[in-house]
Amino acid sequence: MNDAMQEHGPAKPEQLTVEFTPHSGGFVFTKKRGGGPGCFLLLWLTGWTVGCVGLIGAVFNDVSMLLFAVPFWVSWIAVASFLVWIYFGREILVVKHDKALFLRRAIITLTTRSVPRDEVLGFGECRSKHQENDQYLYGIEMKTMGKPVRFAFRLSPREREWLILQMNQSLGPDAPTDSPDLEEPDTQPTDDTPRLAGGLTRQTTRDEPPSDCSWVRTDNPDPEFEQRGSMPWPSLFVLLFVNLFWNGIVSVFVIGLFGGMKAEEVPEGLGWWGMFVFLIPFEVIGLSMFGRLIFVLAEPFRRTCWRFERYQITRHIQWPLIKRSKTWPVEQLDRIELRSDDAEEESQTITSTLSSNSTNESGLAFVSDNNADLCTIGDLTQGEALWIADVLLDEREDWFRRRRSLNG
Repeated sequence: MNDAMQEHGPAKPEQLTVEFTPHSGGFVFTKKRGGGPGCFLLLWLTGWTVGCVGLIGAVFNDVSMLLFAVPFWVSWIAVASFLVWIYFGREILVVKHDKALFLRRAIITLTTRSVPRDEVLGFGECRSKHQENDQYLYGIEMKTMGKPVRFAFRLSPREREWLILQMNQSLGPDAPTDSPDLEEPDTQPTDDTPRLAGGLTRQTTRDEPPSDCSWVRTDNPDPEFEQRGSMPWPSLFVLLFVNLFWNGIVSVFVIGLFGGMKAEEVPEGLGWWGMFVFLIPFEVIGLSMFGRLIFVLAEPFRRTCWRFERYQITRHIQWPLIKRSKTWPVEQLDRIELRSDDAEEESQTITSTLSSNSTNESGLAFVSDNNADLCTIGDLTQGEALWIADVLLDEREDWFRRRRSLNG
């Protein structure tokens, strides 16, 4: 019986909590958000609304009450937005013969992603990065050559397993493989065929970047790739909420300490100094939060550039008024390796470190002949890494020829 279950896969649950409609060439998947403490938050928001409306009148009568009111208004907006997502949120995935289209909607379209069909690698299980009630949530991941698409959390394990099976079967027998073949080839490459360690040759890399590639090749005699920062909107909204809430409350106490709040009695003597010292840790935390917000706002102005010159590799990371550069010689370079979850810490951007939706999990490691990493390009998707590797194996073939001639 166990062999039969393994052969046919998990059985279809008696009742699905999602809509799944297969069709020729793909399927349509729809899931309502649901779940969560919707009723409790709705009751809480009702009472909170009364208080927020009252604060509007108080601010009109006394402008100094504005800072006191801001945390309450920000909390109302955050909870109201979450309730809209709980009651009206939808996740829709449409897979056609030529592309896969994913949307998140809550009255309006929140996010959308279109992936060419030949870049879809398959479907599997994924785990949330954050815990809920001390437990991780599990969902479905559409693996692509670029960033994966993660959705359908809070399904039962049986329903999730059945859906993953159906989705993979809908891709057909000609679907791309889950990952590049890392096994050693049957025949060893000749001296004229540079290869990546682990059996990857130019035949298994990509001569084109993925559709969501964030890197561009710039006009330069040497191979050069540039990435310009983009605004990480989820991180920005989270940091705006945290800053307005935390620093709004702290500002009320700081201004009151100096007599800025008319309705508040200003402490004197030891009471004043006690309050002054007591507020220092909260102010430090608030300043650190504000600093993170400034970094996120500056992210669109970041420029990261990797240049592969004949005898060295150079990396430039430039911000407004700040520029960092580093160079690595390639005399000892032996090979290039495709890495997963091994991005160089200093190469991570604000987008990848702050965004909870970041899914860049690949990198290219340049390895010396003594089996040590010279440098690593992190913050890459698998498709981006294979594309950059393809360019280097083609245009910097002499790096590998030189090493083989020295070893020969």
